[in-house]
This record gives sequence, structure tokens and C-alpha cells, in this order.
Amino acid sequence: MEIIYDQIFNNPVIGIALVNHEGEIIKINNAFCDFLGYANDEMTGVNFIEITHPEDVDKDWQLFEKLKSGEITHYKLSKRYITKNGETIWAELSVFLGEKVEGQETVISFIKDISEAKHLQDALRDHQTKLQGIFDNTFQFIGLMETDGTLIEVNKAITRFSGKTREELIGKKLWEIPELLKHDEREIEKLKSSVQLAANGEFIRYDTEVIGPLMTEAVDFSIRPILSERDEVILLIPEARIISDRFKLQRKLESKTRLLETTEQLSGVGSWEWLVRSDQLYWSIGAYDMFEREQQDNETLAVRNYVEYVHKDDLERIQKAIDNTVNNGAGFNVEHKINVGDKIKHIHVKGECVLDKSGIVTIVRGAVRDQTYDIQVKESLIQYNELLQKKNEELKQFSYVASHDLQEPLRTITSFIQLLRMEMGSVEENIERYLVFIEKGAGRMKSLISDLLSYSRLENNDLSIEMNDLNVMFKELEHDLTTSISESKAHIVLKNKLPTIECDLRRINILFQNLISNAIKFKKADCLPEIHVDWSLYNGLYTFMITDNGVGIEPEHYESVFDPFRRLHARAQYEGNGIGLALCKRVIKQHGGEIWLSSEKDKGTIFHFTIPQNIKNVNQGAKNSFKSAEKI
Repeated sequence: MEIIYDQIFNNPVIGIALVNHEGEIIKINNAFCDFLGYANDEMTGVNFIEITHPEDVDKDWQLFEKLKSGEITHYKLSKRYITKNGETIWAELSVFLGEKVEGQETVISFIKDISEAKHLQDALRDHQTKLQGIFDNTFQFIGLMETDGTLIEVNKAITRFSGKTREELIGKKLWEIPELLKHDEREIEKLKSSVQLAANGEFIRYDTEVIGPLMTEAVDFSIRPILSERDEVILLIPEARIISDRFKLQRKLESKTRLLETTEQLSGVGSWEWLVRSDQLYWSIGAYDMFEREQQDNETLAVRNYVEYVHKDDLERIQKAIDNTVNNGAGFNVEHKINVGDKIKHIHVKGECVLDKSGIVTIVRGAVRDQTYDIQVKESLIQYNELLQKKNEELKQFSYVASHDLQEPLRTITSFIQLLRMEMGSVEENIERYLVFIEKGAGRMKSLISDLLSYSRLENNDLSIEMNDLNVMFKELEHDLTTSISESKAHIVLKNKLPTIECDLRRINILFQNLISNAIKFKKADCLPEIHVDWSLYNGLYTFMITDNGVGIEPEHYESVFDPFRRLHARAQYEGNGIGLALCKRVIKQHGGEIWLSSEKDKGTIFHFTIPQNIKNVNQGAKNSFKSAEKI
């Protein structure tokens, strides 16, 4: 038995020490001595506390005391020893109660050198720490999940963005976390399908969005399978890289492309690019729509495809223009017809050249515009103008007939009534009343024809635009209206001195005369006419206001009151044919302005009208269109 004990004690691999209950070494084997670098006789009597690392003393001694007291039967401990040369080494200690030796209670310790393993463990832990640091501190979202999509690890980028802790995310399937990936039904199905494909060994990648409590980001999302040595998928790595800037640029580009396409379609325009050397012609959607050609996938056009559409009348001219552009670098600018099915369209093609260093044309790019509608409108306008000219001639003829032929019978009627009176002398009351009716009817007819002539003459004569002082004009107007002003006791007030403006003075005089006359005529029976004239200039536009305290106009007549021969009152109440305001409207339109009114029944009316400050800059075509509109 003693032989076996000696064989165990002198094991060359395991260090063994026998200590008393005070911790002093009674016996030690060679392996332990070699482990610490001491000779056997140097260790006898040494307390194990003396060779224990200071940081491990308390822990070791507490367990040692518990062993002695019987609280525990043994203990294991990883601890550090201090060698003879002062180095620190790691050992795994297994301690048991021993037999009495020479009357002393003993404790036996088995010591295994684990320094190398400990160093490897520390190195591995350090390596893991570094990997974890990289894993947690990378800007992209990275995780680890089972092949069924269950998360088993996430980095800090994910927890920070989602506002969730690691524990709240681990154990959930990726599509069960609404705070992370975009979760609509279509997106969830796509995610599940992607996990299944990755579990079968495929690398999955697509763009999507991640949704956090504070923001939503566009990401480049991928799932990468991890393979075992037997090429079996054992884990999946989900990863998402923020691409918001790229995504925004892509969305912006897509938006601008859609905007360009919409603009092209609405405006009848297309764009094109021709790579001359390879004879590759590219059309925009607008160009395809214009030529009514269906765009085929991966279709590459050539310039001959364009030429095929050119109308035979223009074919030679277009071919020469193409040759001139390619050979001389001249810009391509042509208008021609194209055959589109059974239709003929008119287009305008314009392009500019891109030259290489040697001056050779390599690219021609430009735009094409459908001007079929413009051509049709132009032709219609020509026909319309011809018809308008004819109508104008008819109007002039009507004016001649009205001024001569229509008035002649009226003069005859009036003359014969006078002859009848002379012949008949005194007549019965009934006959006299009939003669008066005839005279008044003829008079009204003459007045109506006179107003109609005025309305027509106002149109047929061109404007005579000059600088005119309206104050001079207004004084002459007051002089002309002296009788009506005096009889009605009207009070006319100029709030501000009138301006000097560009206008046709004769027409402006007609305008003011009709408005002032109406203000006097349509007075209330119980008060004298009060008429105020004011004006202002703003943003190149004169605005005049003529205010009266007359009978007023009801809102339903605000527009119709400017129609020719429109009367709002019985002839017995107020004389006139209802032509005055129609003349005013025509004068203002001819000057490029607007006229309107505001009024309140029995409280008066304000007529507003505008005249441009620089009427000579008013487009002559616009004035002609006013004329044409009035005539029609």
C-alpha cells in the first residue's frame, strides 16, 4: 500500500502537496516543486499562503477553513501561484481532507498546471471581446438567427435603432418584430420566403425599409447562410445597411423620370439620343408615344427606324439633314411630316452634336415635338380669319344700310306726319293721340338706330393712343353735361386730380360721359345726385372708381347690365335704349382693361374700371381678339 501511495505521490504530471491544518506544507512531490521552481527541501514548512497570489488568498483560505470544519468534504479552485522567480502561474486545485500524519490532521491538494490553457482562454476571450466590439460597433444592423428565422443574437445598432433591448428581440422570429422591418402583408411574405431560400443555401439581397420609433430608413437588406463542414446551413446572418441617401437619390431620379415622362406626354414632346458610330437610337416614352410605337424589352433602334416614318414628300430633305449633321457637325433642326398608321402627323425634330477630340460627331441628342395640333389650329385660324373678314365686311355693309336706308323711311314718316298736321289742321283728340304715338315711335326708332350706329362705329375705327390729360377731358365733359347737371342739381367731386394717361381720348370721353350721365339719370327721387370720381395706380394699372348715391343695381344684374340694349327699368321711368354700359365695356376692353360694379339696392353704385399704365405695350393681337369676341 505504501508503494502505491509513493507511486501516486510522485506522479510526474500532477502536483501533490500535504499540508497541516495551519496550511504549512508537510510533504510535496517533485512535480509541484518543478511547477513552482523550488527544491523539495525549500518548500517543506512553507505555508501555502506564502506562495498564493495575493488576490486569491482570501478565497482559498475561506474554502480551506470550511474543509477543516467539516462544512464541505472537498473543493476545487482555479488560482494563481507565485513561482520562485516571481512569475504568476495558473493551477487547478482539488483539495481533500487527508489522514493523520505523525499525529497531525492533514489536507491533501492535487495541483494541475493550467497556465497554457488559461492563456489560451484569455486569448480567446480577448478575441471574442474584439469580435463582439466589431459586431456591436459597426454602423450596419447585424444579427444571427436560426434557419427558421428566430433571432439568437443582435448587435447594438439594432437595439439602438429599434429602442428594444437585446432580451426583447432574442427568441423572436424576424417578422414578429413590428418595430424593426417594414411590416405590410406583402413584405412579411417576402421576408418569410427569403428566410426559406437562405435556409436552402441561397444568398438573399433586396432593398426595403426599417422602422424605428424616431425614423424610417431605407436599407440594403441581405440574409447570408452559414455552412458547416458538411456544407449544411446551420445559421443565418441577417444584415441591413442604411442606404437612405442612395435610396433618396434613386427615388428622386425615379420621380424626376416620371415627371419628365408626364411632362412629355402632356406637352406632346419626346427626347432622343443617337450613338452615331454604333447607330444606336434611344427614344424616351414620349417619343414612342408620338410615333405610336410599342416599346419592346431590350429593343435597340437605329436611325433607319426613324427614317421609315418620314413622309415621302420630306424624305430626301431629311436624309440630307442627317448627312449634314453627321459629316459637318451641324445641328439637326427640321420640321416634317410622318406616317403613323393611316394618319399624318407634323413634328419638329431638334438636336445638337457631341464631338470627340478629333471633331468627329459621336452623339446627337435632342427633342421631338408633335405640332400636328398647332398646324391644325393655324389652318383653322386662317379659315376663321377669312370668315371674320367676311363678317366684318357684312357689318360695315349693315352700318351703311342702317345709317342710310333705315333712317330714310323714318324721315319720310316724320315728314308725312307734319304734312298731315298742316293739311288737317285741328283734329279730333283720338287722331291727335295716334299721331303722337307715331311720332314717338319713329323718334325711339331713330334713337335706337343712332345708338346701334355708335356701337358699330366704336368697333370699326382703330384706336388712336396718345398721352392725354384726363382733367382737361373732364372739364369739357362737365361743360357738355351742363344742362343735365344743372337741372338735376348734381354734385360731382374729383377726390384727386385725374392722371395723364395713354388712351384713345374720344373713347375715354364716351366712357366717362355714359357713367356720369347714368349716375345723374338713375338718381333717387328723394335726394340730389352725389357723384365721386377717384383713382389709384398700382403695379402698372390705373383703377378708376365712379361712385353715386342712386337707385342701385341688384346682384343678379351685375353682369347682364353690360349687355347691349339691356334695360332694367320701364321706359316710362327712365329714357334710353340700354346701350351706354355696353359702350363702356367695349371701350375698356379695347384699352386692355376690365370693368365691373359693386352696388346695393337704393344706396348707390360704384363702377370700377382699369386701364394699363403703358397701353402701347398691350398686345395688338389681344386687342384684336377683344374686337373679334365683341363682334361675334
